[in-house]
Amino acid sequence: MNGVNGQERVLGISRTDIITFGELTGNNHEIHVTDEAAEAAGFPAQVVQGPFLLARAISTSSEVLRGPGIALLGVTWRYTGAVVRDQPMELHWEITGVRRTSAGNRGVAELTMRLESDGQRIGEGGFTVLVTEEFVDEFAQRPT
Repeated sequence: MNGVNGQERVLGISRTDIITFGELTGNNHEIHVTDEAAEAAGFPAQVVQGPFLLARAISTSSEVLRGPGIALLGVTWRYTGAVVRDQPMELHWEITGVRRTSAGNRGVAELTMRLESDGQRIGEGGFTVLVTEEFVDEFAQRPT
């Protein structure tokens, strides 16, 4: 079965969003709070928290994680770069497989994702998602 793939634009993350995420999670390292601290650490501006990037990728991503997605079952992710505030990104994704669960009334979809900015990879990983039976049926009928 051939994979289904696509890409989506991810809006940059604002200064306010970074601060709010830090307040919610306790991740208030100075590079996430001020441009000055980020610049002193070698970054051009305030740096987005890694878990926030991952959450933004998940919330932006593909048809599987939206409508037919029931639950996120697993995540593997590796950061390969940093993102600063307001920096636009692109999410590239591929559904690499879909199978029916043993109960038969749902499915499991496997995805790979890659997050890029200015042509540079900043993160990559895989996701396993519990999906509806209808999605499994639809995926099975796509051309190979």
